[in-house]
Amino acid sequence: MVIITLEQCLKQLSSSVKNNIIKKQDEILIGITTTNNLDQRLLNQEYRRKLLNSCSDLEKKYMISFINKYNAYLCTIEKEEQTAEEKLALLLLRQKGLLFKVDIKKHEQSFVMPIEVVESYFESTFQNAGDIVYSKSTLSTKKYLYYILELLLLIKEKKVKRLADLHSLQKQKFKGVDLALLLGFIEDECLVKKGNNQYFIIEDSCTRFFKQANVEIKQKIAHFFIMSILKNPFSAMFINWVIFRYPNEKGIPIREIVSYLKQSDIQIDDSIYDVIEQLKLFQVITVDDGEIYLSNDDIGHNSDLKGIESGILQFLIPIYVNNSDLWTFCYWGEIRNWESMAEIIFNKETIRHSLQEERDIEVLVKCLQKYLPKMTVESWRRFFVEWKEKEKLVNKKENIIFYAVTEKLYQSYITKKWSDWILLTKEGILIEKDLEVKFENLLKELSVMIVNLNKRKPTYSEKKELVIINEFPQMNTTLPEIEKLPKQWFRLTAYEERVLQRIVKQAIVLQLPIQIQLTNEDKIKLFPMKLCIKNGAYEIKSNANDYVSLSSISKLAIVHPLEL
Repeated sequence: MVIITLEQCLKQLSSSVKNNIIKKQDEILIGITTTNNLDQRLLNQEYRRKLLNSCSDLEKKYMISFINKYNAYLCTIEKEEQTAEEKLALLLLRQKGLLFKVDIKKHEQSFVMPIEVVESYFESTFQNAGDIVYSKSTLSTKKYLYYILELLLLIKEKKVKRLADLHSLQKQKFKGVDLALLLGFIEDECLVKKGNNQYFIIEDSCTRFFKQANVEIKQKIAHFFIMSILKNPFSAMFINWVIFRYPNEKGIPIREIVSYLKQSDIQIDDSIYDVIEQLKLFQVITVDDGEIYLSNDDIGHNSDLKGIESGILQFLIPIYVNNSDLWTFCYWGEIRNWESMAEIIFNKETIRHSLQEERDIEVLVKCLQKYLPKMTVESWRRFFVEWKEKEKLVNKKENIIFYAVTEKLYQSYITKKWSDWILLTKEGILIEKDLEVKFENLLKELSVMIVNLNKRKPTYSEKKELVIINEFPQMNTTLPEIEKLPKQWFRLTAYEERVLQRIVKQAIVLQLPIQIQLTNEDKIKLFPMKLCIKNGAYEIKSNANDYVSLSSISKLAIVHPLEL
């Protein structure tokens, strides 16, 4: 799922299309003076609200359905056919600039509604009936950061290699937390990758991720959880809006959220309570007396507050330190406790692993200087450097190459000739990168077929570029079948009964109402469902189960969609 913004859509429209949208807006909102710049108009929250309030009953009828289908780029194929009413509602929303058509050749859906329009709809329709209530306790200890760091640490230490490994951990120290969902999040953020049926950390992605502001991380994890747990996109977008866009000083009763969704004909199930529970456990939100608040991470202290030393390999730091510092400490050590302070523990195993990975010692020293005495940091720095030189650790990520030799005869020859420089494993042969040229020259002399399985750093393709159709929708191009229908009274003669049948059938297919004048001068309006034969004569059956005989009709007109 890719959230689409107004800015993304508007920048692909030409000036002529924008001018046509402005003209249509001026026709609808008569007397409202505003700028002639479409971007400024639509990016104005109050103006969007006025446009939404000016929508016809037909547009309002389908708005929830459209938010469900088009609230973002969902990468799903529409299966159902659109009725004439839906097509007209889509056309009217496009003319206002509230909905955009995308290139169906390059995308799997045909329309998209920007996030700003969706949120403006919620602002216009949701009213919190309760008084303003201030939260008793909205202080967060950033548990969402702690759980992410812990899971990444477990993957780094190979304690979590696959999804099945999460079950035992969940019972031990992650009670109630959906670890499978969290693993899905860090995989979606490209913090880990899956290869050889196990997970690996992507260091560069993690470094970038933890440089983000807390509110960005909080929004990302909340949005992922909400969209993953809730199957209904309208419910998901609404709850996301309530948490991050609705005034934070107000407590939103959960019952009002449920009531609003029920009023919008959204079926409520336990998944809404499940997502609230998960966000509560991760301290993205606070639930106090049945009301939801956004948990506050801003404690009002400086992030460079000195830590409390409690041992040579063990020290405490405040949890509101810079996130990238937390990630550095997590990589070099372990986080044991997480309350108002985080207890960081370095041991030989974690330090050895980081030195093998050639982690930058100076980066760690720079972080430690913020929280530990200068003399302690300097002694640690000398210790790291001396240990690295003494151990002569090999960089397992960069300086080793793996070869899978396909012929056993050649494999035994290579093993015998290169026994001092290679390591034979079940999967193949490992050599140091410095010997790569000599080793491959040997293979060329032997004409050995090899497969070099050393992979480059993973690259991730960008999200599919959004392609908006640059056109102002017109009735005759969008709904040509409706434009061909008679728009005035059609007077019936005896021999034209077949023509009348054809017009009624068209109205049935297009789901449009018809207006009838009977021979007794009465006028009625109905939605035709089907043509029936009764006693040898044709009758029209309406959606209200009324029947009108064709012989009793003197005039007939199809009600044009714009007059609905």
